[in-house]
Amino acid sequence: MELQYELTYDDHRAYQGHLTNKLDLGRPTPLRLLAPAVIGAAFALYLVTRPPDMSPARLGVEFGIGLTVVAFLLKVEHFFRKRILDRVMREKCYGGGPTEHVWLTLEPDCLATQSQWSSGRLLWAAVRDIEQTDTHIFIMFPNGAVIIIPKRAFDSAQHMQTFLDEMNRLRAQAAVAAASAQE
Repeated sequence: MELQYELTYDDHRAYQGHLTNKLDLGRPTPLRLLAPAVIGAAFALYLVTRPPDMSPARLGVEFGIGLTVVAFLLKVEHFFRKRILDRVMREKCYGGGPTEHVWLTLEPDCLATQSQWSSGRLLWAAVRDIEQTDTHIFIMFPNGAVIIIPKRAFDSAQHMQTFLDEMNRLRAQAAVAAASAQE
């Protein structure tokens, strides 16, 4: 079974968004790991060095301002991480320019890919996962590589389902073959 489609920079951005949503949420970063310790240390230092006649209301207001600043920094950090990912994607993927024409062929032992810039054969056993969003299908590999298939590449929902069923069948056959080879 063969599939031909055009891949644009926007398709790569869709994958970036999928990856960002999947990996960034809750992922420990130095700022996220250190923020509670810094807040605690700063508050303890503030309590020790504050004037003894300071009212509890003023203390609460100043502490609230400090928490707001930390929350803002965490949000800014997320924004800049997304901008860095976007810049890398733009530079690595066509510089925001032309589309890439892709041909995928489902073969019994592998997924054959070809474009005007590269070609390759990816064994079914190497496929880590197949994920779907509303607009794309992502074939994920353990080394971080991904094949992006926009759903607009399919003529109909039936065509897409047939393609996915065939891909899953070939993956299952490869898993059975690998298991029997180990025995």
